[in-house]
Amino acid sequence: AAHGGLFPVKPPHHLPDKTQPRGGGLRVGRVVSEIRHGLDDGAPWGGNQAPLSSALAQCDECRIQQDMAEMLTVKLAKKEKENELFRLQQKSLDETRLSFEAQQKQLHDEYAATTTELTLANQQLQRQLKLLQSQYERIKEEGEARNVAAQEQRRLREKDQLQHRALNKERQCVIEQLTRDVRQSDADYQALENRFATALSDQEALSERITELKASNHQLEVARCDEQALRQQVESDLASCTQNLADEQRKRVASDKQLHRLEQEKLALEEKYRALAKSVKDANAKVVDADRKRLKSTKCEDQLAAQIVQLKKENDELKARKGQLGSQTKHLNGKIAGLEKTSETLQIKLNDALDELESARKCCREYQFRIKQLQEEFVFLEKRKQKAEPIGPAAAMLGASPEAPVKITALPSKAADSQVDSGSADIPCWMKDG
Repeated sequence: AAHGGLFPVKPPHHLPDKTQPRGGGLRVGRVVSEIRHGLDDGAPWGGNQAPLSSALAQCDECRIQQDMAEMLTVKLAKKEKENELFRLQQKSLDETRLSFEAQQKQLHDEYAATTTELTLANQQLQRQLKLLQSQYERIKEEGEARNVAAQEQRRLREKDQLQHRALNKERQCVIEQLTRDVRQSDADYQALENRFATALSDQEALSERITELKASNHQLEVARCDEQALRQQVESDLASCTQNLADEQRKRVASDKQLHRLEQEKLALEEKYRALAKSVKDANAKVVDADRKRLKSTKCEDQLAAQIVQLKKENDELKARKGQLGSQTKHLNGKIAGLEKTSETLQIKLNDALDELESARKCCREYQFRIKQLQEEFVFLEKRKQKAEPIGPAAAMLGASPEAPVKITALPSKAADSQVDSGSADIPCWMKDG
């Protein structure tokens, strides 16, 4: 039966669905057996009519054998023609099978080569994917580390900013305190200068008065000679003046001590002013250092931000490349699936062709067996024909003058039995049934 292949095999028109039963439709063995039994029994044949009936039976048998020989010859020619046709179909099927096998082998080789190439490409893509994944993990770790470093830098910058604000606030407080101290020192210095000027003016006044007293004393001493009378009064005046001079001298010593103390206070204020100026200078240096650190941390943060942007860009490129590799892998897997499907389809077609070839071979074997049977039947009929040829003149005479009396000596029964037995022995085994 055909399985929907390229060359469907149809059974021949004259080939029966089942094998014809042995003996065929003519039943030659049965005819011979009936003739033999008729000769043995003698009924319905008469005693004088037995040779004539035997001759007629032999003529009929000869004619039947000739017809059967012609029919078998025609059948044999048809079977040989069908056999040749099936041989050509088998040859075509063999060529088709060979072409299918070659095509399958080529497809198998192409499939193996494509599979190997795709496997190598897939392995290379997997290695590249693993390498890219490792690079992505490494870059991700570096990015996380840089993020941590950036966060640390940001924290340090915020800390520096807080310290800078605290230093600024402290500096402002110190500057304000120093400003107040400087103003207070200026006020104290101004007050001391005023007091020193007052003390100097008092000292000058005392010096002038001492000078005046000395002049008056000189005048008194000059006038002492002139005014002896007034000596007591002058002495009392001198004593009072001496007392006043001593008081003035004590005041002068006190004013000198106060001036020295004011000078020491002035020196202390100047020292304090220098210390405050140094503190302001140190605070300004700290502020400048903090500004420098802040600028440096800002620059580092900008660099880290640029590196983070670059890493994000590389990460996006790696993701895009990963997606592209995934699409290529899917395309290759689809191509492999298509090749496998094509190989399965060709395998199914090849199996169908092999089934058709096997069916054709089976039909050829059946036809060969049937041809062999027909050849055996033909050989048997040829032998029967050759054995029936000696009684041909009698049949001709019988056919030429059927009304003329013909005397035919009857064959002995033993000879007829032996002839029939030898004829039955030549019959093929498949013709003896029935």
